[in-house]
Amino acid sequence: MKASGLVRGVRTASSARTTRSARNVTTRKRQREAEGSESTAKKRKTGQVKEEKEQTVVGADGVRRCRWGSTNWESDELYRSYHDNEWGRELRSGDQQMFELLTLEAFQAGLSWRVVLNKRPGFRKAFADFDIERVARFTEADVERLMEDSRIVRNRAKIRAAINNAGCVLELRRDTGQSLCEYLWTFVSHLTDEQRLRPRSRCALGTESEESRTMAAALRARGMKFLGPVTLYAHMQSVGMLNDHHPDCFVRSAAPCKPLVLGTNSKQG
Repeated sequence: MKASGLVRGVRTASSARTTRSARNVTTRKRQREAEGSESTAKKRKTGQVKEEKEQTVVGADGVRRCRWGSTNWESDELYRSYHDNEWGRELRSGDQQMFELLTLEAFQAGLSWRVVLNKRPGFRKAFADFDIERVARFTEADVERLMEDSRIVRNRAKIRAAINNAGCVLELRRDTGQSLCEYLWTFVSHLTDEQRLRPRSRCALGTESEESRTMAAALRARGMKFLGPVTLYAHMQSVGMLNDHHPDCFVRSAAPCKPLVLGTNSKQG
């Protein structure tokens, strides 16, 4: 009995030590996890701050811009001027200009905006300065002509879509009594000025929105092509329906106030 009791006592003591050891291990593990979480949070916060800082750049002229409108393009006056004077400026009238930008966005799909912007003068000449009525009258012969024109992006489907879309715009005008500009702006008419401002973090900025999806569905129902929600979101940014210049970019506060001027040859904030 005494031996048996001694064994039980040893086992109990051993079990207690094991339990305390396990608790200590668990406690240290939780401490490490807490420290790790805190460290990760700090890293994420630091990374976010760094990310925000890197989204804008002070150019050689001392002006802070969205990175895409400054870094690596200081010598590209066309691209920088587009950022400073056109992208994000409200375009509320001028169907010819609206149709031009809508068409260029469709051609840009899958390509760099810089490619399309550099070809913009060629596009204007090839597409009759984006005169909607003239483009709507283009024939198959014009499609073949455009396919041979190196000044533009030669994509047969997109060329035909541009001609088709011009005809759809004319029908839209007849059906609604609205201009193209008036019609497209109705898709953001419910948004306040504050809601039209981009979030501070690019991570919170998507490539499409509920408004661009609604617009895409409506235009698709009217027969328009190559104008999906992502393309239309980019278009909404371009014509100032959304102000997606970074909050620290100098254009941010000026964009809603200064309209885009037809013919400006002046993408992303």
